[in-house]
Amino acid sequence: MIRPAIVLLILALLILGIIGFMARWSMLLYHPGLLFDDFYSIVDDLFSLLLLYEVLDLLRSLSPVRLLDLLLTIFARKLLLSPGNPSLTQDMWVFVIMLILRLVWTRFSEKET
Repeated sequence: MIRPAIVLLILALLILGIIGFMARWSMLLYHPGLLFDDFYSIVDDLFSLLLLYEVLDLLRSLSPVRLLDLLLTIFARKLLLSPGNPSLTQDMWVFVIMLILRLVWTRFSEKET
């Protein structure tokens, strides 16, 4: 009973997030130049919605591959939204190692089925 309630809550948050994103950034239709001024804010909002979807997908499938997808999304967000960060190289290597791990996991899990 708890799992469906959590899934419904995340789904409701995702729907509200999409509506809020469209309401907040609908001005870009009339002023596309604002995209360059608020690029990081827009990308941050998009990543937030993507993370909600990834968590929802993880709860539905309970798959290690989905968990790796969620972690890769979190690291991609960190890499994209923190330019000039001194620990960026370490984060990039963690991202690369996790991506290789995910690719290997996917390849070997497909051979087994």
